[in-house]
Amino acid sequence: MKPQALIDVGNGPAVIFCHGALMDSSMFERQTQALSPRFRCISYDLRPITEAPYSLSELVDGCLNLADELEVERFVLAGLSMGGFLGMELAFRQDQRLVGLVLMDTMAADYTAEERTLFSSIFDPLDTDGQLPKSFIDQFVPVIFSQNAENEQPGLIEHWTRRWGSRSARSILNEHRAWMAKDDYRPRLEDIKVPTLILHGRDDRGIIFHHAEVLHQGISGSTLVGLERTGHAITEEAPDRVNQALSDFLGRLPAW
Repeated sequence: MKPQALIDVGNGPAVIFCHGALMDSSMFERQTQALSPRFRCISYDLRPITEAPYSLSELVDGCLNLADELEVERFVLAGLSMGGFLGMELAFRQDQRLVGLVLMDTMAADYTAEERTLFSSIFDPLDTDGQLPKSFIDQFVPVIFSQNAENEQPGLIEHWTRRWGSRSARSILNEHRAWMAKDDYRPRLEDIKVPTLILHGRDDRGIIFHHAEVLHQGISGSTLVGLERTGHAITEEAPDRVNQALSDFLGRLPAW
């Protein structure tokens, strides 16, 4: 079954975009618009907000199932944050359908014991009926957006905080439990053989830039692009620079 929210525009080689936690398919609207004259661009909501708990492996299965339903044989996967975890999990399967990989503001390392304790204290109270509380939303603005965005793009912040306010608390808890359970991918990065682009905001306060350098060092032949004065949600804060980097990378790939 196709997801409730699906962007499927353009013709040509396929690029599938996978969003990060707290976000949805709309975070790639500027990318799908810019690239659709040359590529078939697909962006979808990884899970409906009422979905029961799920794993990263199930998200990979869901991505492949969607590709089947859309009759997409081979594709580039572009994932941000949790979507990047999905992309690495897919690459580790060495699925022959994966042509290339774009990892945006994501990381290979697992979470430390201290981080797990901290996140549990923040997310466990979301095991309740109702919408996300404002206190939680306010706490995550600086995780998702840079200080520069807070100062200069207040409309962007307002758009997403309003969107988050419509989400159920438990749906965000389910996302958290999926990405918090990720493995330490660092020992397996050498197994990623497809061409890989790493895009990361240098002012990302959720996943610091160091993690992009770890990915770049571990994935042979990868390309690293750091975006100045940009936070975690790079597709929203710096769409033109992201679009240029994506266009350059996709244009270098052999036809698929």
